Amino acid sequence: MRLLLTMVLIAVAAFADPAAIPISVLGGGAADALHSSSGLKLRGTVGQCIAKRITVDGNSIRSGYWPTMRATLYAPAGRIDELLPMQIEFHAAYPNPFNPSTNISFSLPQSGEVTVELFDITGRLVEVIAKGTFAAGVHQMNWSANELASGNYFARMRAADVTFTQKLVLLK
Repeated sequence: MRLLLTMVLIAVAAFADPAAIPISVLGGGAADALHSSSGLKLRGTVGQCIAKRITVDGNSIRSGYWPTMRATLYAPAGRIDELLPMQIEFHAAYPNPFNPSTNISFSLPQSGEVTVELFDITGRLVEVIAKGTFAAGVHQMNWSANELASGNYFARMRAADVTFTQKLVLLK
């Protein structure tokens, strides 16, 4: 048990960074571990009261539930204001079906070239919605289809080496 606690605390310490954002959380179950010599703490989420506490050689492990708890969200040094996406994503357009406009968004873990195009049901390019270099982060645009007829359309996003396609339904 002591070995497991030590491994968990070492893993937490290895990935810990001094840049942190304090937050409060509410949730279901929880766990709490304290390493006596280093003072390192590993905490879970919240709920009710602590159910069990185990102490071995000054190391303490508690499990159960807490009514409230303070937690810390760690981010890479110098990046506290911008927690970046982990992968390229083309989010589902909303609303969909839509009339006459919909929100199209995508996420980038790092800056890069992105193209978002709209095709009709026959595969004909109808419009280039976005094209250019975008910074890392989440990007959203409102696209209006005022000039198009009702029907099925396909939005295609290309970024880096990946391509995403999603179906859009315009109802007028």
